[in-house]
Amino acid sequence: MSDDLKSTGSDSSGNGVVDAIPSVASRSHVGGRSPWARPGDYALSRWRGQVGLGRLVIRDTLVIGSSVNLLTTIASLVAFSLDAKDWAAMLIFLSPVPYNVFLFACIWRLSGRVGGWKGTLAAATGAIWVIAATLL
Repeated sequence: MSDDLKSTGSDSSGNGVVDAIPSVASRSHVGGRSPWARPGDYALSRWRGQVGLGRLVIRDTLVIGSSVNLLTTIASLVAFSLDAKDWAAMLIFLSPVPYNVFLFACIWRLSGRVGGWKGTLAAATGAIWVIAATLL
């Protein structure tokens, strides 16, 4: 039996029930910590610069951030096509703006610490991305 499916103990009646569904927190990840350890860890680790600049720019901004923007754009177009109130569709469209600004601020802070051409390239990429994501 795999490590993920081993018994985690018995239930309160002492019947030795096997917990066949492992929790996300019980799985080992890079660094031995679950990425979902605490809800605030995602935002705090980015704000404090505890993630790599490449991960922040490429994965968090270009991949995840762009995906969020694309999904909200599609959702707002669907809302417009279903004759929803204009303000509701615009609210859907503009909903990722705080996240976009947060990611850009994190990139800006971390790029200042990194410095050099990598920091300059990351800051420029973040600036271009946040402008394009907000306007498109």
